[in-house]
Amino acid sequence: MNYSRLKQSLSKAIVPTFSKLPYRYWPRAIKGNFIPIFMLHRFESKECGIRGHAIEVVENCFEFLRKNKFDIVSIEEAVRIKEQGLQLERPTVSFSIDDGYWDQFEIGADIFQKYDCPTTYFIT
Repeated sequence: MNYSRLKQSLSKAIVPTFSKLPYRYWPRAIKGNFIPIFMLHRFESKECGIRGHAIEVVENCFEFLRKNKFDIVSIEEAVRIKEQGLQLERPTVSFSIDDGYWDQFEIGADIFQKYDCPTTYFIT
């Protein structure tokens, strides 16, 4: 089995399982004063043949975060919180996107704006 197939198989098996677990089942290490940073890559666009994060799944994640009263902060804010040793009042997460593909802006920006989610874009 080549590397690409292995990676694809693992992604199909593992990622959906962990992404469905409520945060209360995540390891204790991410509770408390810890800010997970979720890095997204591509957004699905069937008409363009792009495989990536399905819009419905991303929106469901944001709905989950809202419903469970998570704070969503920028990476800059997460760094400031950690540098100043501030205590988190609620579970907190941050999001980033890498590479600067068009779909990240055309599709992703609308979703992040809809959910008032600050996002850091890393452009190579």
